[in-house]
Amino acid sequence: MKNVLLFMIALSLSFCGSKEDASFAAVKLKAKGGDVASRKEIVRLLKEDKESSIRKFAAEAIGELIIKEGDSQLVASFEADDDNVREAVIYSIGKLGDTGNFKLVEATWKDEKEKMAIRKKALEGIGHFQSKEAVGVLKNALKDKEPQIRIIAIDALGDTASQEAAEELIKIIQNPEEGEAFFAHKKLFEKSAALSLSKLKQKSSYNLIIGILEKKIKDYEYDEVFQILVTLLAKEKYTKAEHIFAQAYLSSPSSDANFKTLLLKSFKELGLQNSYCVITGDVLNIREKSNTRANVIGSITAGELAKVIEKTNIKYRVDPLEDYWYKIETPSKKQGWVFGGYLKFLDHTNLPSIEEKK
Repeated sequence: MKNVLLFMIALSLSFCGSKEDASFAAVKLKAKGGDVASRKEIVRLLKEDKESSIRKFAAEAIGELIIKEGDSQLVASFEADDDNVREAVIYSIGKLGDTGNFKLVEATWKDEKEKMAIRKKALEGIGHFQSKEAVGVLKNALKDKEPQIRIIAIDALGDTASQEAAEELIKIIQNPEEGEAFFAHKKLFEKSAALSLSKLKQKSSYNLIIGILEKKIKDYEYDEVFQILVTLLAKEKYTKAEHIFAQAYLSSPSSDANFKTLLLKSFKELGLQNSYCVITGDVLNIREKSNTRANVIGSITAGELAKVIEKTNIKYRVDPLEDYWYKIETPSKKQGWVFGGYLKFLDHTNLPSIEEKK
């Protein structure tokens, strides 16, 4: 019983020690609101406070709030303070992104004499320098044998504001690492790369992202990566992705309500402009006119998305079904009429209601 009590006390102290001091939190809140005196106070605390934990909080706050006037003190503290503080300091030096400090952060990452926790924080901060050199360091880190290092590098690439970084992240998703050592981390690498692409928002990479989504639809792989990238293109209102969203909605399992809701929200964000359809069977004839006697001028196959151009004013019976005829346009730009009884629709003028979670 005594041992249990001692353990609970130690756990409580450990938890309390992980939180910011209340008085420091108040200073930080004022600094976040732009109070100049509070920002200066945070820099002073890093330099002079007797408590290592407070100096660490101050170092973290300088990076979080981008207190540029604290840059020189961060460098000084990295040289003189204890490793607990230096871990926070080296990341904040990266966050401030002063080009004059790049070599310091890079050297810290490469210094095998440093504690690994400090090296990792240096690597995490590298991306904030937003330079070609920073991207180069992170690309090299992607070759590391340690999966956690790769994850840090992938995440940091999302801070670089670089098209080169976006291309590297797309490669990670398109060509995942092979081999038994990294197989277990494959999904984590891909998800981290997708999240970093969402941070980068490099429009020149969006067509490549569409290519990733098209392949995933073909493979019926509606995973987290797919959802992250769909959300990115929707928020960016990238209208060239409209057909991808429609294809996913019409081809994905109807039982996946959460995914359908995500896509419906994406349609609204994007401002869906067209109606689409897919066939419910294997193949369907496209006819010259809206009746079964008209000449067959082509066909549409299962999974192939078509744009709906118009429909007849009245329904017709094609035993045993009764429905409208629809004029469609295939991806190859072939236009003609198909019977609606064999189609599954997405009507942009009458989207299903979004079922919000209670």
